Amino acid sequence: MEEKTSTNSGSKWLKAFLDREESLDMKALADELRERGDDELVQKFQRLRGMEDLSPDEQKIWGNIQSRLKFKSRRFVRNLLKYAAMIMIPLCVGGALWLLQKERGNVQPVSVASTSIAPGQHKAYLLLSNKVQMDLSRKGADTLFVERGVQVRIDSSGKISYQDAERQPANKELVYHTMVVPKAGEYFLELPDGTKVWLNSFSELKFPINFRGGERKVYLKGEAYFEVAKDASKPFYVMLDDMAVKVLGTSFNVNAYRDRGNVLTTLVTGKIEILDTLGKSLAVLNPSEQADFSNSKVDVTRVNVDNCISWREGKFYFEAMRLEDIMLQLQRWYDIEVFFASENLKNKTFTGVVRRDLVAGEIFSIIEKTTRVKFEENGKCVIISYQ
Repeated sequence: MEEKTSTNSGSKWLKAFLDREESLDMKALADELRERGDDELVQKFQRLRGMEDLSPDEQKIWGNIQSRLKFKSRRFVRNLLKYAAMIMIPLCVGGALWLLQKERGNVQPVSVASTSIAPGQHKAYLLLSNKVQMDLSRKGADTLFVERGVQVRIDSSGKISYQDAERQPANKELVYHTMVVPKAGEYFLELPDGTKVWLNSFSELKFPINFRGGERKVYLKGEAYFEVAKDASKPFYVMLDDMAVKVLGTSFNVNAYRDRGNVLTTLVTGKIEILDTLGKSLAVLNPSEQADFSNSKVDVTRVNVDNCISWREGKFYFEAMRLEDIMLQLQRWYDIEVFFASENLKNKTFTGVVRRDLVAGEIFSIIEKTTRVKFEENGKCVIISYQ
């Protein structure tokens, strides 16, 4: 048990180390391993130095793992591949390595019914302008503090309120807070102007503690549903990486997860305008219309709004959706790692509506009944294969 704990801990460190480096040579990796005093990983690293090529099994494992790593340098990946593959295997010892063992007949599959990966819950933290983090998941006494003349109150349920925001001098510098919702979380927030925001898992919203001047701007990563407080004199903007949404007072949903490759903006009520980074109008949406922004272009179609914002009602709505896209949503909500035994499995489709409060195994069972796939869990790792 102690050996497994050490290996997993070292692997988590190594992944963080790889993620934060844009370029890295083998000497730097070896030096940092030694500084950590992790003899096990140093020995593993030394054994790997003599490897010229990965075995077919190691290549298969690495192929499943590398899509989860965000390397910034292709040259770095090539140089590190033969060293990292064996070291990274323990990161999800119940995942890719377990899959290979299963194929060889060395492991008995774990029944989905015997596991219970819990669904997401109400949790988030507030990042203040001074980088202090306020955990909003903890229940306790009210918290009250003042920042730049604005009184911020976090009650025992985690709800935030801002007072005296409108009394601030117009020439004062804007002060921002950032609401951060991790994987397996969701959160409701009311902005200083009264706008209501529901944040989905793995999302962030940066906003000023008071809106001044002739506009209201917030910055979104991930997915959020907005009910914007009406103020014709101050248009409301949701700023994204490559576009913006402009509104006066309306309800709409923005799905801007970076792993999607596009941004979906769905209008429920009112009217919104899609802008590029230079402020040029790309499209104007009416209720029940959705803008699909990709590669600086926008396609507008009519949609069933209830389906597009089903997450707000505690449901997943899948309509002929690819399994890979379904698993992206489940990864964020259940905080799991997913491995496909075959690339072809990613293109399997499923249609259905399932509750978000179910444990993961129950959703997997529902998909299995209508799709020729099988889900097998090992801790937080999920292996998808053919039945």
